[in-house]
Amino acid sequence: MSCTTARACTGTRSPRLLRGTNYADVGWEYDPATGRAVLLSAIDNLGKGAAGSAVQSMNLMCGLPEEAGLRFGGMFP
Repeated sequence: MSCTTARACTGTRSPRLLRGTNYADVGWEYDPATGRAVLLSAIDNLGKGAAGSAVQSMNLMCGLPEEAGLRFGGMFP
């Protein structure tokens, strides 16, 4: 599927910001004490899980834009 639903974010994000969305947020922090980058990701399992995939597949089968019905901004501003 080709619609972009991943967003790169600096720093950490609150998982509640993704509630009700079809987005996957990926963030990172550099830890100078260890010299490592810590990568974090968060999804809303309902939107990004099987339900979101089913809507994307239905859109493709019906000739609709792939992201139709999936661009909801979420339940938190």
